[in-house]
Amino acid sequence: MADDVVVVERRRGNGLRVLLGLILIVVIAIVVIVVVLATKESSDAKDDVSIKTCQAASGSKPTASGQIDNTTSKDSNYTVRVKFIDSDGNTVSQGEAVVKDVGSKTTAKWQLTGVQSADGPVHCKLGGVSRTHLPGQ
Repeated sequence: MADDVVVVERRRGNGLRVLLGLILIVVIAIVVIVVVLATKESSDAKDDVSIKTCQAASGSKPTASGQIDNTTSKDSNYTVRVKFIDSDGNTVSQGEAVVKDVGSKTTAKWQLTGVQSADGPVHCKLGGVSRTHLPGQ
């Protein structure tokens, strides 16, 4: 019987590929964390927004408007989300408004239209508010 010799050849670069893959994953995780922290939704941001009007004509898209009071020390962009609720408590539509460059300690107005028509009266509920501080602030 002859002895069989097995030769195992290792590919060069596998360790480098694994290292580059891990570095890429770490960079992506850091970017995600920075974006989440920069655009976080908070009760503080929600406290800056008030709803002044909320209306819907039967068969048409509901509308809402209100005001933002930027209580922070930084100029900010706001994203306001509103849910339109029917008399049974069901969300029948929703809308979103983006308001840019709201100066520190100033106010701005917002308005939006729901994405779907409503069949009857609605009331509005603030769905959420995101506040992003402008770069360099």
